[in-house]
Amino acid sequence: MAAITPSYEIEDDLADERLERFRMLLNASLLATPFVYGLSFLFVEGGIGLYPLLFALTIVLHLFVGRARQVCAWIFVLAAASVPLYSLWTEGPGTHAAVLILLPVIAASLILDRDAVLWTGIAIVVAACAVVIHRYGLSTVWVVMPQPVILCLLLVVAIYWMQQSFLDVVHWATDLQQKDTRRAEAFYEQKQQLESAMLELKFANDKLGRMNDELDTAQRVAENASRAKSIFLSNMSHELRTPLNVIIGYSSSMLNMPQMFDNRRLPPAYRRYIQLVEESGHYLLGLINDVLDLSKIEAGKLELHPAPIVLGDMLRGVLTTSIALVKEKPLSLMPDFPDGLPLVWGDPMRVRQILLNLLSNAVKFTETGSVTLSARVEANFVRVTVTDTGIGISQDLLERIFERFQQATSDTERRYGGTGLGLDISRRLAIMHGSDLQVESTVNQGSSFSFTLPLATEAQIAELYGPALDDKKVTVFDEGEELMDVQTALVVEDETATRKLAYGVLEAAGYVVIETHEGRQALELAAGLMPDVILLDMSLPDMDGWEVLRQLKGQADTQAIPVVVFSAYPNGTHAEVADIAGYIEKPATADAILQGVNAALAVGAR
Repeated sequence: MAAITPSYEIEDDLADERLERFRMLLNASLLATPFVYGLSFLFVEGGIGLYPLLFALTIVLHLFVGRARQVCAWIFVLAAASVPLYSLWTEGPGTHAAVLILLPVIAASLILDRDAVLWTGIAIVVAACAVVIHRYGLSTVWVVMPQPVILCLLLVVAIYWMQQSFLDVVHWATDLQQKDTRRAEAFYEQKQQLESAMLELKFANDKLGRMNDELDTAQRVAENASRAKSIFLSNMSHELRTPLNVIIGYSSSMLNMPQMFDNRRLPPAYRRYIQLVEESGHYLLGLINDVLDLSKIEAGKLELHPAPIVLGDMLRGVLTTSIALVKEKPLSLMPDFPDGLPLVWGDPMRVRQILLNLLSNAVKFTETGSVTLSARVEANFVRVTVTDTGIGISQDLLERIFERFQQATSDTERRYGGTGLGLDISRRLAIMHGSDLQVESTVNQGSSFSFTLPLATEAQIAELYGPALDDKKVTVFDEGEELMDVQTALVVEDETATRKLAYGVLEAAGYVVIETHEGRQALELAAGLMPDVILLDMSLPDMDGWEVLRQLKGQADTQAIPVVVFSAYPNGTHAEVADIAGYIEKPATADAILQGVNAALAVGAR
């Protein structure tokens, strides 16, 4: 890239240019002096002695011009000035003398700067006038010198102006070059910066690419670990639920259904221990359910199966279930919701899970007073609220209670127990329903937890039940009603212990029970025996339980038989969920099995 040319470098360049012209002028003088000498020898009297001297001087100047250019230039100009002065002195004023006055000015314009040209012109005019005055008198000057003087001065002014203009043009061009150079340097620096930025960007992109590759690898590892964890938890949950079915089922039967044991009641000394076994089984079951639900939520595999919910019936059922949590506390469970609540849209099992978690926490942290379950319609939603008069939560700990494995204070877990998973899962389930779990609390006065459920639209209701369904046509089994005729029940269950438990419970209640562990045999038994109710497990060894349900509902002979799903993993489409008459979650107590079957028969009879 070209460098900026300072002013002193321009002057040096001009001086070098003048030196070259000086050399050319000396060479021309060496050639012209003998010719002029010859002419003067022939035509000019007295001019013979000056020209040899000028020729010799030209040779000397040619030899020393490289060492003392400025001195040699002035000597050459003085020598050129001697020619017209000598001519005026010897020959007098004339045309040739006037022309010769211009020679030193021209020479100075070629080899000296513009100021030297100006002073040379003034000096030659003064010297010429002085020679004429001294030689011919003052009157002669006014007659013969005005024209040469004026011509000489005009030439000096023209040369001075031309050189000044030339210098201005040179400086303008130089300044323009400097600006262009500065712009070029700025562009070059920007280019360098851009190239540097591009290199840094390329490096960052390469680094980002490596990080993305590492992230993809880590994500695959995490997904594999999550998948392995989910599989492990699912398998362990299944393996743990199998003995829990026996522990909870038979312990509850020993406590509440002596008819299964030849009407022999459990001795009082054993009851509290058997009850402790049942309670511990339920507690362990709750832990398993919480861990499994949390694993599914984190893996994004927890799916909702929404359907229209008769919210009033669900709220009453949850309150009934929660009565067992109160035990001997001086505590009241208060319903606060109007009759005829509109149908809401949600997953019935998950909504019930939220409500039971909130009621369980409210009862746990409330020693006296009341726990109120309320529901109010707000625009297109129904807000469900659980309010207690318990210990309350300070404002700075309200968010902490939703953190996993956290309690409000350090001594809460020691005093009240619990894992801290319930509120986290409940909040996540509320968010999956398009809401959030909100809390308001005052220390020593109580807490209030609430969430909303959207109203079921006509299209959602028609999708499952057709346009004729409304909440007034949905009824719930009244525990006071009894079935008059002997009923038959088909129990389809893979696990032997659970199947025997259901068999014993239903047989003790007066049902004629047929049992099987295979789905295909269940279809044959249902078509041949036409049982009044079917208790169906979803995990069968030969075929999927939902496929069994679809085939039962797809045949004209069996489609009217009420089917109660008996499973720990309820999964199915909206239509499949709509086809079931009830759902009993494993592990289940003897009371839960009996009430679920009775309720399905009562709804089917209506």
